[in-house]
Amino acid sequence: PFIKIDGIAYGFDYYSLFDNIYRAIQKAIFLIKPEYVDTWSKRQNFASENMVKDLFLKLLPGATAYTGNYYPVGNSLKQMNENDLIIIYDRYLFIIEVKAGSFPQTPPINDFDAHIKAYTKLAQDADSQCSRTIKYIYEHKPAQFYEANKQKKFEIKNIAEFKEIYSFSVTVDNFNEFAAKAEKLNFITLSSKTIVISYDDLLAYENYFDSPIYFLHFLKQRK
Repeated sequence: PFIKIDGIAYGFDYYSLFDNIYRAIQKAIFLIKPEYVDTWSKRQNFASENMVKDLFLKLLPGATAYTGNYYPVGNSLKQMNENDLIIIYDRYLFIIEVKAGSFPQTPPINDFDAHIKAYTKLAQDADSQCSRTIKYIYEHKPAQFYEANKQKKFEIKNIAEFKEIYSFSVTVDNFNEFAAKAEKLNFITLSSKTIVISYDDLLAYENYFDSPIYFLHFLKQRK
């Protein structure tokens, strides 16, 4: 709810407002200017990948991060797969996919199947992408990564150098309580033990863990 006084609009119910305002603005803009959809999508992807990267770097100070990483399908650069974010911290490797897809606007009780499909897509698609990236790194020593224009970017010499590998699906929209138990839901199949988490929860972790060691220990237990 809003109230307008002297030309200024005031919003109430703080949490509901900020949980929904991004999608409300997006929907309004698309109604007015539908041709902007593609540009919005590209900028949204760029912004979401970078805000997730910045948050991980706060949780793991001194880590090295790479966004928008490409690697070949087979042995040819004619066709390439993409990874959103790779972070290297000491002997820990993080393979991260950032999902900015929105959930259905209708309540689950009115459109249950649509919600199931949304949860499944956000979790399983990211898990599949993470599995593919991890498989590439396992099979190539070194594993080369490229820019979109096929210029060499960085390499991972040997996956055996890492003590632990974590794969993540980070959602821009809040995945609420389903994220914490994604691997236990019978309609979701995860092959890489991918941790499904919302950006909101990562923000909470940033405030909660005051040392990378605590954060890494939590991830070990979570995995």
